[in-house]
Amino acid sequence: MNSSYKDLPLHSAVRWLSCGKALEWFVGCFDAIKAFLAEKGQDYPELEDEKWVVKLMFLTDITGHLNKLNLKLQGAGQTVLDMFDTWKAFVGKLAVFSHDVATSTFRYFSHLRELSTQHSISTAEICKYISELESEFTTQTLGISEVWTHVLLLDQTRQL
Repeated sequence: MNSSYKDLPLHSAVRWLSCGKALEWFVGCFDAIKAFLAEKGQDYPELEDEKWVVKLMFLTDITGHLNKLNLKLQGAGQTVLDMFDTWKAFVGKLAVFSHDVATSTFRYFSHLRELSTQHSISTAEICKYISELESEFTTQTLGISEVWTHVLLLDQTRQL
């Protein structure tokens, strides 16, 4: 089998392989995995189901974006304001992502873009997922804003 990946890491120096990285590895080996399973006589109809594959590619792309957000939020030397700005910026990105998918541009979704060259992709369900994600992040942003307002008010009363 000719594959860009010679093997999959079962163990690594770090404590865990993130879900996003595991998805990247799986998608990177997707055709080889399908060929291997076919060679072994194992049948997994999901791997041939176009809707399932579209969801897999979307999940891989969006998980990559969430991993990047997570790493930015964990960065050393950040203030709460820096993290809140990062959070709000991601909420804004979700609106851009939604438009990107709705127009089938897939500029920010490389796996979907690659798949779209081979198959037509229905974007309605993906847009719905992004909208729900945006709604959740917006709700959390409002909660963080309330807490931040209380912190600022408390700080101002202490200064008086």
